Amino acid sequence: MAKDGSQIALAVPIQSLADFVGRVQPLLAQSIFSPANWQDPSFSGDVYPKFQSPPSSDGLNHRLPDPPDVQALRNNAQLLAQNMRDFVAIQTFAWGSGNKKPAAEAAYEIQVIDGYQRFREYPDGKKELDDVPLPWLNTAMSTGGEWSEIPALVGTQLKLKIHEADGMIVNGSPVKVFQYRADAKDGVCRFKSILDFGFFATSKIATVACYGEVWTDQDMNIRRMSEHFDLPGKWKNYEAVVTYDWVRWPSQAPRLVPFTISAQTEYKGKVYWCRGRFMNYRLFVNEVKFAQN
Repeated sequence: MAKDGSQIALAVPIQSLADFVGRVQPLLAQSIFSPANWQDPSFSGDVYPKFQSPPSSDGLNHRLPDPPDVQALRNNAQLLAQNMRDFVAIQTFAWGSGNKKPAAEAAYEIQVIDGYQRFREYPDGKKELDDVPLPWLNTAMSTGGEWSEIPALVGTQLKLKIHEADGMIVNGSPVKVFQYRADAKDGVCRFKSILDFGFFATSKIATVACYGEVWTDQDMNIRRMSEHFDLPGKWKNYEAVVTYDWVRWPSQAPRLVPFTISAQTEYKGKVYWCRGRFMNYRLFVNEVKFAQN
């Protein structure tokens, strides 16, 4: 209210509000600005049917050279994967099933160390975790390291077949679309399932066929990556989608970082999902000190 008694209304950009709440209260931000209710096309299914790649060659010596745009995609994907190694962020998790609201939520500090993601309870966790604990639900699935693993997959796995599909327009901007695929015998993609009995848990890793799409802007900057697994057993139709956006630090060039992540799969005919977003990014620098005798 102004001094003369009149009322004043102030407007705050929604993204500014989301960023502020995300820094001070990530779980509150998850419930208010949850990607579980986000209708952005990046969380919809892939644009094209599954890429039916040609039969595998006898070896990499017979592999045809990649077209220029596919080679550029591989280079940018590898760079994106490398850039995941020197920042820390808060990742939120929301677990649910079907069209219901999230049944459980959490937030963890995340970092890539020696090529593998590590977690720490937020905001005052002391113990480093290899995996995020699943919530105490009868059945649940969780997102994994797709935000850093899919770029590494596309960038370094030469057995992965990639081709450029027709582009499209998303939110008024042209987008390039690339499709990829690998067969189970290529040994490229692996899926880990955990059976938790309460007092102990068992895990199983299967080598599976995989496929997905990569969306880039016209400058070949990666903005969305998806991954699908052809799973054996009772788990079916696994799909993960990661979106990337620009972040700017003082005295640093703009950099693409993971922005949202979503994964879902079917178990006994029911869809289970986990969704989250990344926030509160900060760089860290490894310092090496030399001692003189």
